[in-house]
Amino acid sequence: MVMDNQHMKTINQVRVWVIAVLSAWYGWVGASATVGIVGFGQGMQWWSSPPKTVYVSLLVLGLSISTFQAWRIEFLKGEAAKESVKELEQRYFDERPKLSLDIGSAEGERSWMETSSPVQFYIHHLCGRIPTDVRFDPIISKLGKFSLCFDELPHIDSRARNTLTFDIQSVGYPSLGQVDRSKIGNIGSTMFRQFLRDYPNETTEMEYELTARYKDGGEDLNHVFSIRFDRHRFRFIRNTT
Repeated sequence: MVMDNQHMKTINQVRVWVIAVLSAWYGWVGASATVGIVGFGQGMQWWSSPPKTVYVSLLVLGLSISTFQAWRIEFLKGEAAKESVKELEQRYFDERPKLSLDIGSAEGERSWMETSSPVQFYIHHLCGRIPTDVRFDPIISKLGKFSLCFDELPHIDSRARNTLTFDIQSVGYPSLGQVDRSKIGNIGSTMFRQFLRDYPNETTEMEYELTARYKDGGEDLNHVFSIRFDRHRFRFIRNTT
């Protein structure tokens, strides 16, 4: 059965090739017409009979021209198809989600102590397709004692301000649920300050990476944001990429 299918495929390819060569008519028709004119002139005794190789050469030349033209037509079709695929791929990549992160931060440690929510994180969908199933890798403090954990988002809305909720956890201890978080209130600000104080003494500006993982259709993608904290001003720098 496999051999029969292969045989039929070969026959079909030969048929397509013959049709393509015949379609490039000016090669073989021109050569045939030239041979006919030479033969007619010979019959009318306008000139002496040329060698048979002349007729064969003319026919071979005409067939070669038609074969080349048939190949060229198919080659150009293939190149056009490649360009079309390339354009579709480029359009697909251009429409991938583009995201940005914005941070609202209190300035000065006193302001952090007096504010229940001294920092807010917002993620924005700038353009492209809507990302779904958005998850964030935890950010570990510089000395590894605390982790900043963001809650998942079902998607990132392009028409709304997407606020990221988060929790500060001590590494090695169980995390708190939403109900427990609401009960402890301002302790979240205290935990965040402890997270930020967990750094080497010589550090003046700290940089963290927040990796957002999401789905673009069926494809898994990620975006890494750079988050910077000015220790002297005790505040996050607002815009990140």
